[in-house]
Amino acid sequence: MSTNLRHCFTCGLYFPKTFYQNHKDICLERRLATLRAQSASANVDSPMADASDNFDDDTLSFAGYDDDSIMLDPTAHHPIYDEDSIYPSTEGDIITDGQPKVYRYATEADPLSITEELSLELFLLTKTLGVSRDGHDMISKFINNAIQIATTQSPPAEVLSHYKSKKLLLRQWPTSFKRYDMCSRGCVVFGDSNQTKCPNDKCNSKRYKDPNAQIKIPAMSIKILSLSDMLASKIRNGNTRKQLMYRHNHDQITKESGTLDDILDGAAYQQLKADRFNNPLDIALGLYIDGFQPFEGSTQTHTIVQVINLNLHPDERYLLHNVFQMCVIPGRRKPFHLDSFLKPIVDELEALYQHGIQVNVGTMLYRAKVTLLFATGDIPAVSDISRHRGHNCYFGCRLCEVEGTRDGGMYFPYDNDKVGMIPMRSQASYREPDSERRFAVGLLTGGLFT
Repeated sequence: MSTNLRHCFTCGLYFPKTFYQNHKDICLERRLATLRAQSASANVDSPMADASDNFDDDTLSFAGYDDDSIMLDPTAHHPIYDEDSIYPSTEGDIITDGQPKVYRYATEADPLSITEELSLELFLLTKTLGVSRDGHDMISKFINNAIQIATTQSPPAEVLSHYKSKKLLLRQWPTSFKRYDMCSRGCVVFGDSNQTKCPNDKCNSKRYKDPNAQIKIPAMSIKILSLSDMLASKIRNGNTRKQLMYRHNHDQITKESGTLDDILDGAAYQQLKADRFNNPLDIALGLYIDGFQPFEGSTQTHTIVQVINLNLHPDERYLLHNVFQMCVIPGRRKPFHLDSFLKPIVDELEALYQHGIQVNVGTMLYRAKVTLLFATGDIPAVSDISRHRGHNCYFGCRLCEVEGTRDGGMYFPYDNDKVGMIPMRSQASYREPDSERRFAVGLLTGGLFT
């Protein structure tokens, strides 16, 4: 196993060893915040986390590191052979059966007892600290002996073993990941089984560690969260299912014309509401993409893809335990082909829109379809989503058709007589390629959703 990358047992992702310690603390705190919020939701109709739980991109940047310490290692240990991974992962595929994905649960998710909550916190702590299974069970035994001495409770509460804690975690949040082969430099996800090297001419990295081996092991892979699994878990739980009703309840409120309190009051949602939100549990989502440098002064670029559940109240939808982190794309630079990383997510979103999911909880049956209302991010990310070439090209604005001139650089002359006369780009221009203006069509702007 390479020593350049470290495996986070909480989220299952890999990070450079100098970044791992900082990530580990943040990731563990996020998971514990989720556990506390889940436990608290058993007694509160609309649980709210502390203000400190709000997502802050600044937590992803750390000072004091150099680029040499975070070079991606193409020989890094591959997740498929990692027996200590908490959540299962399978080879990525495309949904083609044309049927809703069905989830069957015997009962709703039970609220965690104090014992179970503490057991999960101990389990995540030991995994994050790299404690072995035997070490975890020895700690559990020690704690249980101490509890029995210190309490008169009958029967005495016991901290669960490593095995039982892992089973409890999977039972409460049965989430899975799909695993996809990717370029070892972070350029693309290989979507074609016949591809053996990166299509980026400046990279040409090999897809497999040994292309001639009988069993081919990818040089690097990426795990992408199953969105339908996460949504099914939300629907299964009575408290979170009640929170998902905010969108439907918001629609029932009569407001004065022009009042905008939420994105659900906007024109985009209102135009789609009649056709795409017929079920009270139908879910509206937003996709955020953001590139960031993991260390101050670094030339490395990582890209995070997150999904926001717009069915939740605005005060709750951006809390850490309600944000779905679909994947983090590592690389020396931004992805050469961002759409290749987004395609598995878009495929699942399209299936969720067309066929939805079906969640059986005991004798109750719940159905929901999903609509992506928007995809956005920082300026470079939005340019990548819309396949815009950037501000250095002749049509350097992604919103209008102003044409620049080149004179030692790209300039967009200002003309008082033409202010307000420059035409804005139409919606069709984002969905149909225009070679003259060099407008390409992105995966998310090609008319799949909105």
